[in-house]
Amino acid sequence: MVNVVIVGGAGSVGHNVVEELVSRGGHDIAVWTRKNPSEAVVPPGARVVQVTDYTDHAALVSMLQGVNAVLAFINPMTDPGNRTQKALIDACIAAKVRRYAPSEWAGKTKSSIKMYAHKAEVLDYLEEVNKKKKVLEYGIFQPGLLSDYFAAPFPPSQHMNTFPLLFDLLGARAVIVEDGQAPMSLTAASDVGVVVAHAIESNEPWSLQGGIVGEKTNMLKVVETAEKITGKKFELHYVKATDLRAGEWKAKWQPTFDETLPPEKVKEMVVPFVSGWALGIWDGLIDLEPDWNRRFPNIKFVSVEEMLRGAWERAKAANKA
Repeated sequence: MVNVVIVGGAGSVGHNVVEELVSRGGHDIAVWTRKNPSEAVVPPGARVVQVTDYTDHAALVSMLQGVNAVLAFINPMTDPGNRTQKALIDACIAAKVRRYAPSEWAGKTKSSIKMYAHKAEVLDYLEEVNKKKKVLEYGIFQPGLLSDYFAAPFPPSQHMNTFPLLFDLLGARAVIVEDGQAPMSLTAASDVGVVVAHAIESNEPWSLQGGIVGEKTNMLKVVETAEKITGKKFELHYVKATDLRAGEWKAKWQPTFDETLPPEKVKEMVVPFVSGWALGIWDGLIDLEPDWNRRFPNIKFVSVEEMLRGAWERAKAANKA
């Protein structure tokens, strides 16, 4: 049995990891959340623990006694200066936790997505605390772009909070950066859970490279697959990398995670995020090596076609209801 603490495990990606660990049985799983425990939705079999104060080092150390692994799913917008993650790391070391997974869960650490800039700082901190001697094993999990976003608004799990990020299956449209052939790794959130569960149950040192590749493809191939499934011709919105670097979004379609946002908020919040991902794809942010795939070659990953076909079938069923 492995005692696991999943910080932020009630969120989208974390929920998939919790779900997989619970389904395998035999593990003690605690989900730490800032929410009221009654409001946190987690799979039956996992415990919910409300933790709101990460400045109380002694309390954190006490709560982490006997824990084997800590996985962090922390929204960077809620952790200025990485104070929460650093406090968590310090507490893990003091409590003699064996393993720690920082809040990665996307593409390469150094990227064009400004809100992800904190990731490199956390990795630097982990390297620093282990400089003189190894005090905390850590590993990285980078699945690239979750293919569940391409299934919006009908992802496989109702717990995934998705929106049409650069690709809109139902609207038959996609954003194409330059020639649309930049390699990108797409991985289903459920498969992230499977990989993490395997890693937790393995005694091998965790990977510091951390690539998880559900499928290596490019945006034009995704569009081609979607057109085959839906029978629709997709509208392609081309953007240039130079415009994205200049902070300009010139495509007619502006993907957004909230249709009710006023234009000024879209420009302030949505454009940097969406354009960051678009530019990141072109810059190789999610052109990952299958590090974890090589470690666990028996895992069968959900293909992009399976993800899109499933979403399309759920959409048709919803229209009939």
